[in-house]
Amino acid sequence: MPNVRIPETHFLRTVKLQYSNIHAAIVREVVQNSIDAGASNISLTVAPEGWFSVDDDGQGMTRERMIDALLTFGGSAKGENSIGKFGMAKEAILFAHKRYSIRSRNLVVEGRGIEYELESGEFRQGTLIRIEFHPEYGFDYATFMAAAREVLADSEFNLNVTLNGEVVPGNPKGRTMRVFSWARIHCRKLPNGEQTSYALVRAKGLIMFKQYIGQIDKSVIVEIEADPKEVFTAMRDRLNHRFADEAQKFFNEIVADRRSFDRKSNEPTLIRGDKGAIDELADEPEPKPAGQSAVAAGYCAQQFGFGAGIALASVQTPTISIPAAALRSGFDFIIQFDASKYRRIPKRFEPANMPQRLIRLAQLWKHCLKLVMMSNGVRKRFRIGWILNDDEAALYGKRSDGIPAFLLNPEHRTMPSKRWDWNDLYHHLLVVACHEVAHLERTYHDEDFVNQLQQLMQTSLNASRGPAWHLRMARQEMI
Repeated sequence: MPNVRIPETHFLRTVKLQYSNIHAAIVREVVQNSIDAGASNISLTVAPEGWFSVDDDGQGMTRERMIDALLTFGGSAKGENSIGKFGMAKEAILFAHKRYSIRSRNLVVEGRGIEYELESGEFRQGTLIRIEFHPEYGFDYATFMAAAREVLADSEFNLNVTLNGEVVPGNPKGRTMRVFSWARIHCRKLPNGEQTSYALVRAKGLIMFKQYIGQIDKSVIVEIEADPKEVFTAMRDRLNHRFADEAQKFFNEIVADRRSFDRKSNEPTLIRGDKGAIDELADEPEPKPAGQSAVAAGYCAQQFGFGAGIALASVQTPTISIPAAALRSGFDFIIQFDASKYRRIPKRFEPANMPQRLIRLAQLWKHCLKLVMMSNGVRKRFRIGWILNDDEAALYGKRSDGIPAFLLNPEHRTMPSKRWDWNDLYHHLLVVACHEVAHLERTYHDEDFVNQLQQLMQTSLNASRGPAWHLRMARQEMI
């Protein structure tokens, strides 16, 4: 049987079509691999003879990881929140070239295209990758050096990166101007009346691409903080549409009104309190007889599009009673706003100034989260708060200390009514709480997320003594 062979320059032609600047793409891809490997020092070398190398002191690769993540066409084994994870960079940094070599830990690879030889060798710290450019690549030393220098000059690292032994000064962020759930936008005034037309979009300090915003005298940097695979398109040269729309709205604002730079940042406000911790509670929930709530089933079907059968089935399960100890623990409170009509947080949303109606809403939101978590055996510390956003009903995220935060939008259009029918509101918040708690295990709204959500609702949507009892218990919550 004849073998199917890939033409020698197939990957080179493909990469040139995929990337607008192949030189910058190669530099970016090797640097981000080193960052994802936890390197503290990265050394880039460009030789006039037509080869390029990257040497880092990261964690290196095991044999299995090297084969799965780097040498297998189309595969990727990168972890959560790695810059890459798309499995396409290997075409640009390996397969597209005349030959390549890899040294990592005690592994030695010599390859050409998707064919390679893997052997054991002397142990080394980190990874060294060297590629030799194909004649059809059109390598030019000055052009490649200029592209590499531009990538490093547009980036800012918390590690040492050198290009042919030289440290290239990076681009500092400046002050935070806007905080989104997925990114922070930083701005700083350019010196000597300089102007720019582009915003730099970066992940972990590494430039991904530039986006046109219009002529302004400020440096604008978008630092991505969410999972890059969710935010970027596959080539990491654009934002996915939802994020692109949100960023473009801000860019239009700062170009149209230069005073936007002087407005207060929408940095999330953390109001300190006693950190309540579900995992510190000794009491276990006690099962009660099964029951059924048509109101809860209706909200389940309305919010998530489940059929009536699934919705009703999800509430015909043993019900849960929250231990009294869980009701008395106080929590930090977070307030965040983005893509909102507000320029700063109105005082009425701060815990010390909230009207009684907002206090009750916050108490009920906290109570519903506890009910969902306790009834499903999830024992985690968490925070609550507000998200003031024109689009989000609620938001799950983590701060730098890793504690989950569940933020509710008190003004969202999905609230049952302006008068707030509290029975309806209880069922509404219980369903929303199930959705946000499901994000503890599942990031994307895929089939696994739906299964996780149904499992949460099967044990949460019908509380033990009915809405009236839970509304009364919620008033004991500390905010």
